[in-house]
Amino acid sequence: MHVPDGFLDAPTSIGTGVVAAVAVGIALKGA
Repeated sequence: MHVPDGFLDAPTSIGTGVVAAVAVGIALKGA
C-alpha cells in the first residue's frame, strides 16, 4: 500500500505518536 507523499509529515507523526503513547498508557494502567 502506497502512502501519499507528505502524508506522514511532522504534525501527523507527532499526533500519531501522542495517540499511541496514550493508548499504551491506558493499556498499562488497565493491566
